[in-house]
Amino acid sequence: MPAPLVDLAPVRTALAAGELVLTPNQRLARGIEQTWGQELAAAGTLVWERPRVYALEHWCERNWQELRDAAFGPALAGTVASAAVETRLWARVIAAHPDSVAGNPQGFARLARSARQLLERWDLDPARLDADGHRGAELLRAWLPAWRKAMAACALLTREQSLDMLPAGAAAGLLAREPAVHLLGFATLPPRYRRILTSLCDQIIELRPQAADASPRLAALPDPGTEIAAAAHWAHDQLLTDPQRRIGVVFPDLTANRAQVERQFRDLLTPGHGLPDAGWQPPPFNLSAGVALAELPLPRAALELLALADGPAALGLHCALLLDPFWSDAAAELEVRARAERHLRDLNRLAPSAGDFRHAVARAEAADETTVGRLSRRLQEAADHRRRASARQGFAAWARHAAEHLEILGWPGSRASTATNTSSASTGARCSTTSPPSPSPARHRAGPRRWPSCAASPQTPCSSPAPQMRRSRFWAYSKPPACASTRSGSPA
Repeated sequence: MPAPLVDLAPVRTALAAGELVLTPNQRLARGIEQTWGQELAAAGTLVWERPRVYALEHWCERNWQELRDAAFGPALAGTVASAAVETRLWARVIAAHPDSVAGNPQGFARLARSARQLLERWDLDPARLDADGHRGAELLRAWLPAWRKAMAACALLTREQSLDMLPAGAAAGLLAREPAVHLLGFATLPPRYRRILTSLCDQIIELRPQAADASPRLAALPDPGTEIAAAAHWAHDQLLTDPQRRIGVVFPDLTANRAQVERQFRDLLTPGHGLPDAGWQPPPFNLSAGVALAELPLPRAALELLALADGPAALGLHCALLLDPFWSDAAAELEVRARAERHLRDLNRLAPSAGDFRHAVARAEAADETTVGRLSRRLQEAADHRRRASARQGFAAWARHAAEHLEILGWPGSRASTATNTSSASTGARCSTTSPPSPSPARHRAGPRRWPSCAASPQTPCSSPAPQMRRSRFWAYSKPPACASTRSGSPA
């Protein structure tokens, strides 16, 4: 059986005593909980209490929810804005600001949110942002007042603002004071978090990882693609040497390169996965960077179909929908869709309207008597359904309207679903906002993993690359920021 994923030596005593353990991310917290459960099960324990291990932000959120459940006045004064809501407000403020900037407003909105987080977590004064004359800092300082006004108008708070209410809640006796908190895996801790922990805990114990013996080597490779292939072959060789070995490969930008990394490792470890008669199977390795629900085929098709009804859209969106098999009957409409794409391109418009899309499909069907206007009728019925919708209605009504709109368009299509598509279809159909219940502590098991795992190096200011996650062999992938060649280190 492979060695435990997490070294519990620094926190074993704290876990046994039921003391609080905080980590910089949920992945390390889950790893500690799983390894602790494996140890207890191996010792013959049948039932045990769930260890008090949380990611720092999750623990702060639990305390915030306790204050709201207790009807603590300051906590009821506003709602913590989600990342999506905050980014949307940033985009609205940036678009309305008189000092407009060329580029993607959504990209600027995400950058502004990230910068605001750093300012509040590190107690930095926004007034000093433009001291060096940096254009980006000047824009952020100009946008901040309007954004704060928009947040206040919606009675919204940032996550960092909600933290400041925790000490007041503890002083009112609504939060239990912790005798000790153990911090594991933190490279740095922002001042705001340290201040909150000091006010809620009697003792803060910072645990440092123990150094491991290693013989690092440096490999210079010509480009990132070559290094990904080299890392895959290295992991494969390590696996053949010892099938029980834990192997780790760390990428600084795994989210951006996830598809390329997965393809390289799949091609080497499961060569037949791409054959026509091969059904979909999960990869034989763990990828810590997940795929956004909106990027899965079925939800993406649904969102694009809904976006088509809202007005002009990029030509690429129209063409992608014509090629998408997850609405109507794509197999029977293949020739019609191909002709419709040609008609759309002949318009020479960067952003055709929904009417242009319907007209192109109708023209394509007119050239083929066997189609009898099936696809164009769907599109026209969907357009009529959209026009009949009330401009103002509740969330439940909009959800019903969207479901009816997609049903008219024949989503999710007649194509046989794979495991991934079926899962995403059921998720999209539920439109659920609840999380699945956590598994029972007594049944918490971590199955043996004999394949490599790929992880993205964390970018948050208070985290380090999971120092307690143990691997027998380790490859660190890096992109050259200013050097001539890509570097990678692998122990002998």
